[in-house]
Amino acid sequence: MPDTFIRGEGDSIKAAEEQAWQKYQGYIADGHEHEFETRGYTDGSGSCKHCGLFSSGVFDLHEIGAVCEV
Repeated sequence: MPDTFIRGEGDSIKAAEEQAWQKYQGYIADGHEHEFETRGYTDGSGSCKHCGLFSSGVFDLHEIGAVCEV
């Protein structure tokens, strides 16, 4: 199970639940390994470039150059 928040939207609760379920199915589908990219985030979080799964803590801050040094 992905460690993320899944939000669905729609004209009804049922429609929102269906949209959230479809997103979840895409996140857990076979056929790809999650490959994250920063998409501008500098806090270590990123999104999978295949399915859009957002997750925090997937990047080391030193790796992405987001740590200040004095």
